[in-house]
Amino acid sequence: SLERFIKLMLYCLNYMYTPILGTDKFLFLKEFLINSLIEVLVNNEVYKVIFSLFRMEHQTEEEILTDRMKELSDIKPENLLINPYLCLNEFSINEKVIAGIVKEAEESKKDWEEELRQKIKENPFPYKEAIDKLESITLLANPMDKLQCIVSLSSIICRCIDLFWTGIPVPREKLSIDADQYLSILVYIVVKANIKDLFTHITVSNEFANLGSASSYNAYALITLQASFYHLLNLELPIKRNQKQDE
Repeated sequence: SLERFIKLMLYCLNYMYTPILGTDKFLFLKEFLINSLIEVLVNNEVYKVIFSLFRMEHQTEEEILTDRMKELSDIKPENLLINPYLCLNEFSINEKVIAGIVKEAEESKKDWEEELRQKIKENPFPYKEAIDKLESITLLANPMDKLQCIVSLSSIICRCIDLFWTGIPVPREKLSIDADQYLSILVYIVVKANIKDLFTHITVSNEFANLGSASSYNAYALITLQASFYHLLNLELPIKRNQKQDE
């Protein structure tokens, strides 16, 4: 298999260069070497074969995820119980949010309300930059590039929040994101991106990430995105829960 071949190549490099570079320096270069091997070996033609095999293996999961994303295509951040400060839409300009703005900004409240409404008008889709970034994963053939695409989502999400509230006197603690909020934001992004074969893209990235990247941050990014899939499949929106209770 390709995985075994990459491990064999790494063993050969280790055997050849550790006596010259020393163990510490070789270990320092290990991740770079594996990523380089993957980049050279997994060219477009090889990638197409690998991707097709993974897609066949996970066809059932893809169909279930696709149906669920279609079902929730009209979802809004507030439907996922995301903190109003993090919804980045009209729901972010409600009485609860307004009450959280520092008192010193009372006089300029109308100004920043207008500024927020203008931002929403110019960019009506919350987390659009993150959605576009996730969509770009379909254009990448190298699994390690796919991994970096996934890893970059967290910083892009933070940037979207910062840009939305730039110039508005909102307390910084109101914009903090805990694990549950981050997971819900990821669910929203996944649904809106609506990527064909997304499960396969992530599985391929995960398979090669196990070879190449030892970073706990990279592992966390992958695990969290995978968790968003399972959260999405088991998601019961508050509106639907209320409907069931009424019945």
